[in-house]
Amino acid sequence: GYQIIRTEDFGKTWKYEGITEGSYLKSHPLNSEIAISQQYSTVDILDNQSFMISYDYGKKWEHTSNFVSANDVAFHNINSDIIALVGDKVIISKDCGKTWEVTKNWGYENKDLYLIQTEFDTRGSDRLYATRSNILLYSDDFGANWNELCVVGESSSDYIANFVQQNDKIYTITKEYKVYEVDLELLESSVEEV
Repeated sequence: GYQIIRTEDFGKTWKYEGITEGSYLKSHPLNSEIAISQQYSTVDILDNQSFMISYDYGKKWEHTSNFVSANDVAFHNINSDIIALVGDKVIISKDCGKTWEVTKNWGYENKDLYLIQTEFDTRGSDRLYATRSNILLYSDDFGANWNELCVVGESSSDYIANFVQQNDKIYTITKEYKVYEVDLELLESSVEEV
């Protein structure tokens, strides 16, 4: 398990909050009391991954939804009720994790379609960005349909390990430790022009 500790003075002092058994912990950007943890219920982690949610800084945890190969969570940057979980499925909550709905299911067999990283557009829209291999994707309908934004890097083997959005730019880092800058304004204006 992992201890959850919290600071409100930029690291000068810390307060113990609770324990999570998960390998992953992410707190809500609009409400730091809310956190999500990825947990495994058996040795066979591919068949028994789940996410737990806490509403009290990690003191108590509630089960959210089981689904195979869950990889990442995204919190909406304007609407604090909207949360997305991605992997071989896209699962959306519009009531801050109390209920969940599957909006896309690629199926357990096709591992090439798994989404790895995901974030909502930090500019405040409902657009959801995600990565698959070395491709950046986006969805404007909470994950039901996906479009390719761009390909990053030289080959699919150099997949995107993580990405972060800053205004009109997305910065990706690949497993070969290469950083790429994606200009969203340029890509979006090009799409509209075409």
